[in-house]
Amino acid sequence: MAKKILVFLSQYRQAEMQPYVAPDGTTWDGALTNDAPIRYLLHRNPDVEELLCVATPESVETYQRLQELLKEDGYKGKCTKISYQATQVFEETVLPAVSNRLQPGDQLLLDITGGFRNAVLYLLLISRVLSYQGVVTVEAVYGSLNPRQIVDATALIRLFDLVGGMQEMASFGSVRTLKSYYTGDRTNAEAEKLLEAMEQLKECIILCRTQQLSEKMEQFNQALQSAGESTDPMLQVLIPAFRKKFGSRMDIPKLIRWCVESEMLQQALTIFNECIPDIILGEGKIIQIRWALPVKKREYQEEAMAQLLVGVLQMHKHGLDDHGGSGWNTCSKEKLSDCVQTEGGRNKLIQLFAGKYQYVDLPQYALENLSVVCCLAYGRTGEGPYDMEWTQRLPKNRGYLEALASWMEKETLKTADEFLAALHRCPIAKMNKLLEQPKWARKTGEPMRTGYGKTISRLAELMPLCGYQSNCSIKQLQKVLNDYV
Repeated sequence: MAKKILVFLSQYRQAEMQPYVAPDGTTWDGALTNDAPIRYLLHRNPDVEELLCVATPESVETYQRLQELLKEDGYKGKCTKISYQATQVFEETVLPAVSNRLQPGDQLLLDITGGFRNAVLYLLLISRVLSYQGVVTVEAVYGSLNPRQIVDATALIRLFDLVGGMQEMASFGSVRTLKSYYTGDRTNAEAEKLLEAMEQLKECIILCRTQQLSEKMEQFNQALQSAGESTDPMLQVLIPAFRKKFGSRMDIPKLIRWCVESEMLQQALTIFNECIPDIILGEGKIIQIRWALPVKKREYQEEAMAQLLVGVLQMHKHGLDDHGGSGWNTCSKEKLSDCVQTEGGRNKLIQLFAGKYQYVDLPQYALENLSVVCCLAYGRTGEGPYDMEWTQRLPKNRGYLEALASWMEKETLKTADEFLAALHRCPIAKMNKLLEQPKWARKTGEPMRTGYGKTISRLAELMPLCGYQSNCSIKQLQKVLNDYV
């Protein structure tokens, strides 16, 4: 790792030595504009190995005189002249020449005093380009004539790192540059919290750890809010621009959009596939579960994803394809009684009706009949109170369950647990209604559809029969589901 100074030399002119006061209180003499700042930088950094001087034909004498001055000061490093003319293209001449003199890990110091009016912009350009090659600009100064002093401009240079870092974070989620900026005397608790939250969120995105996304997004949202309340002046300016991209809070749709804009298409598709079902399906969402049973999810699936793919989008199999008629099953009332006679058995059923998958040794249609009664009469949690009008919301193919209502009211069963516990004393004719299969109407004369499209085309018919309710129009829901599949 080497330290090097980069300077744009001014045109040579005759002048007397004048004292310049440095930021540390020392005084350095200089005749030309570059003299005092360079002498000060060498005083602070005696290990500088090379002085890179961008010189025009008009400043060649300045370069020669500077060499003599530094030799008198005892500077033993190397001086390198990089020739440049105003008619040349800077990025085709000076930029590659400077870049070739520096290696990753080197440290660059700038004197931004001399040269053309746009010289400081050129030096900033070089500094930014070299930063992507692993060269860090550690200090920048310039000489002021009125008053005569050497001004430390390092903080200004570092602000460009902050702006670039915010762009990296907003576009790619990278916080490397920002972490580098907020070190040392610029340590800021709100910024550190925001950067750590962003880093953890991006790690979840890259590794497709969708199960952790909600937690990490909430941490990021809280950190972003705290950063917005920070007294750091640069954060105060930059956070609003960041909010413009993400809004006041990060959520799944915004995260997917950000992944697409950042060309992380695989991550965007994974998040879309696994997280959008939770937006579509659930309490107060697009599709509300009234009494439908949860499905067993695979190891890699979230519950909402499994429910949407199997429970909702395959309703045509559940109803029209698998059950062609009505009648009785081999399941007996004794088997039903065995499932509800213990508290543990009843708890499994209540959890199942509430949406948590449990294996229960009863046929699907019998479990659905129990779920219809418990959810409509006592709510999804099964805690009640008993709803006297539950039979009015029965699916049209399960009207036979109405026969249970008079017995339930006579027994004053207030919760789903009380209902299940009392089934052993339910009249046989009424209990048998829980073992009856529902009737499924078949439609004839319409085009056959395969896969999910078969369900989507018949949502209006199938949803109430299968325990779901749409909180938007069927046409809108069909568009949502078609977009998803």
